Amino acid sequence: MKWIALLLIVLGATLASSLGALNTPNLVERQQVEITAKHFEGERDNAHKAYCDAREKAELPETEECAPDHWKTVVLKEKDLALRLETANSVLAALKNPTAVTKPEADPKQPTPTTETGMKQPVASPETTLPAEIADTRTAWIDAFSASIEPASKVWAPWAPPAPLARLTAWLRVNGLLFGLGLFLIVIGGLLARKIARGEATTESSDDKTEGTVEAVDFGELLRTLNEETKALHTELTTQPAPYTPDLDEAKARIEVLQMDRVDRLVDARMGLQARYGMAGFAQVFGPMSAGERNLNRTWSALVDNHWPEAMASLAFATTQFEEACQQMERIQQPLS
Repeated sequence: MKWIALLLIVLGATLASSLGALNTPNLVERQQVEITAKHFEGERDNAHKAYCDAREKAELPETEECAPDHWKTVVLKEKDLALRLETANSVLAALKNPTAVTKPEADPKQPTPTTETGMKQPVASPETTLPAEIADTRTAWIDAFSASIEPASKVWAPWAPPAPLARLTAWLRVNGLLFGLGLFLIVIGGLLARKIARGEATTESSDDKTEGTVEAVDFGELLRTLNEETKALHTELTTQPAPYTPDLDEAKARIEVLQMDRVDRLVDARMGLQARYGMAGFAQVFGPMSAGERNLNRTWSALVDNHWPEAMASLAFATTQFEEACQQMERIQQPLS
């Protein structure tokens, strides 16, 4: 039965977590658009950097093509989306037109270069004036520039996320049924596991006894025994204002017996206490009992350090806490008697 409860919880958690993390189709589509645009943006910027680094390494003259943040300063400066797209295509056309990029401004004081036949001498294109390696990096940048325009334009398009209620409604239509099934399995598995734990805590199994497991205990009776033995130890030790080392060793040994034979068994039986009296009753008893246990441990530590006053103070507080735990145990037992 334990494995069935665990399987239900794991299966339900898997369904709920996997489907709860899914977005609605319109959000998924938007994420894909942005991821695609980011990819091509990275390709374009990397190609632009490679081209400009190659020019710088070759010590070529500066050019507007290698202006910092070229895409941002040239294309994204336009706020109107239609004009921005038109600008991107115009820049691309200019980059593909060699003379548009490298043609020097005419100097009115200098005559226009002509051939021997008197015709104007054509301006050399970048592909013919740049070294082959640098020309290849420029071509790669232009290709990446061209490929990035369409994905970027989709991101520029006006878009607003759906309202919370509309988004929830759309998500429920797609994933709500299986998500609800996951939550249902978690609840059923949790209730089943709780029922099994309660049954194990309140039922004494004869098979367990034969296998040598911890024998079921009467929590109230064992708690009273712990209280009485702690009081007796405190009364006995207070009659020794200046104990010798053997007295300290004997006190430590008796506290160790209380810890192992009384406190540990009470801790092991805590689930039965909780199952029988509920969380509120468990807290009423276990709160002061835990405080008594801590001070019993503190007493042992003080005895190890030969700090007699601290040991006596901690043991006195432990006795009061165990007494309080016994009183609380009697209170919660009264309605059931």
